[in-house]
Amino acid sequence: MKVKIIYNDDVTKAEDEVNRFIENKVIHDIKHTAMAIPKMYHNGVPSSMRIMNSFMIMYDEPEDIYSGNNINALRKLIGIKESNNEA
Repeated sequence: MKVKIIYNDDVTKAEDEVNRFIENKVIHDIKHTAMAIPKMYHNGVPSSMRIMNSFMIMYDEPEDIYSGNNINALRKLIGIKESNNEA
């Protein structure tokens, strides 16, 4: 499994970047966090904020999952338990 982190303070641009990135990937999970960052202060109090969005994407490349050398990962992905009785 691999991890990609995407940061952007424009949620629309971040969404576009995430969608482009995941297009041909096997996605396991996506986590989103938004954090307010003060840009300006007035009398010591934040008067303007910037919202920074971060997305953590957990994924695999399709060729890594579906290659003949990785049959156990494929079984795990689709929920097939390994058999102790190999024919």
